Amino acid sequence: MKNLNRSKIVGVAAVSLAAVSLIGVGFASWIVGGITGTPTSGQVTVAVGTVKDNRINFSASGVETAINFDCNSNKANPIKASYEGSQAPEDLFFSLKYSLSSIDNLNAEKLPVSVTVTVALTGDFITFMGSNSNLVSLETPAGFTKNGSSYTYTKTVATKTTDEAITFEFKWGESFLKKNPADITQSEFDANNGVTISSVLNDLKTLQGAAKSKTITATISASVPA
Repeated sequence: MKNLNRSKIVGVAAVSLAAVSLIGVGFASWIVGGITGTPTSGQVTVAVGTVKDNRINFSASGVETAINFDCNSNKANPIKASYEGSQAPEDLFFSLKYSLSSIDNLNAEKLPVSVTVTVALTGDFITFMGSNSNLVSLETPAGFTKNGSSYTYTKTVATKTTDEAITFEFKWGESFLKKNPADITQSEFDANNGVTISSVLNDLKTLQGAAKSKTITATISASVPA
């Protein structure tokens, strides 16, 4: 208990290992005036630890999923997918999980103190996104508060046992009119808004290059107020 009071730390779980690429982003083949891209693929792979103290159980984990900035339709628009059918491969979500509970079996439904849960996202893709918000951005997960310009999110859990999934969603940026490029109509391209078929193609290539070579690492921590 003395150690906990000094450090105020409940636990920290790094949602990746040094040798693990947490998030790989893949692309389907895009067709722009007969030009096709090269398919790549990726998925979230997560390894975590469980941390305990004298009063509170804390654990964190990741949900394996694919993050795909892919074409989502074959509509009659200038940009569309090379595949047939209606399946939409776009998947801009990934999720993490954390669990808090009291070790006191007599009061298992209540935490002995309020706990601040912090999720910090770091890595090459986060750095890329920070300076390329015109291409891609990240929504603040429900219930959490974003801390300044860093990709750090906090939430205070006050009284109850918690077993919660944290869902993050990427968003297409202004360079894609904030929508999947396959949803951009010819009339929108013709509106002289600075977004052209050529600019979208070039920006997709930039995003694809970043997605293939860069990673995101998530660290979930829990602490009690000082």
